[in-house]
Amino acid sequence: MIKTKVMKNKKLLLLAFLTTLSYFACKKNEVSDPGTANLSAAKTASIQRGEPVVFRYNTTSPDSVSWTVSPSDSVVIRSYGDSASIIFKNSGKYQVKASAGSGSSTIGVTVDTVFYNDSSRYPIDSINHSNDTASLVPLTGDQISITPSLLDSINNSGIVFSLVSTNKYNCLNNYLSVDVSVSGVNDNININGVYTPAPSACESGTKQSIGYAYIYPVADGTYSLNIKLNGTTYSGSYTKNGKSVKFTWKYSSGVTISPQTIN
Repeated sequence: MIKTKVMKNKKLLLLAFLTTLSYFACKKNEVSDPGTANLSAAKTASIQRGEPVVFRYNTTSPDSVSWTVSPSDSVVIRSYGDSASIIFKNSGKYQVKASAGSGSSTIGVTVDTVFYNDSSRYPIDSINHSNDTASLVPLTGDQISITPSLLDSINNSGIVFSLVSTNKYNCLNNYLSVDVSVSGVNDNININGVYTPAPSACESGTKQSIGYAYIYPVADGTYSLNIKLNGTTYSGSYTKNGKSVKFTWKYSSGVTISPQTIN
């Protein structure tokens, strides 16, 4: 009788041990990739082709963060330390990876087949109090670097211009205010300034300001390109032939364009 009781107690202890082990194994699986929580995205689904999406990586080494996307074809990455603005020019599924030192995080995103319409990209800050208003900061003395890339679909294609300032401005969520107008074979881009959110909406810090200009669709042919910055108009042209675009742009300061051939 005593022996039977001892064996039952051993079975109960074994069962309790296995239950505890199973619990901690489950908890381990729940946090098997703790780095994933460190990487966030403004959105991961319903992303449109050509739409800039901001990613942020929470790390103690923001200056050493590197960004990669897989697949990497037709992707434009503008990285600013622990944050990056990424444009996906084709539809499909992508993996965005941020790395710093021995740590890394990956997040998946899905891009739709429709093209991005940026007419309402940046809503005006609704807060309008005497000491809490958004502002448009002039780009006095600044220079703008432009990276063009091709937006391509089955029947049409166009160009997205990625613009970045040389100087840094307040608020990590600032952006370049850019207007685009197209008249026949004349394309005009006006860089208005840096939109800085109201203090209540400002993400503390400074960074270079970025913006995007879209011209779509673009038929084969030669077009004039005029870009206005700080009252000065920089003029050149580009020729589109199929999936290749070649720019004629003479400026090495003020407003620069690189690369000058894209395909």
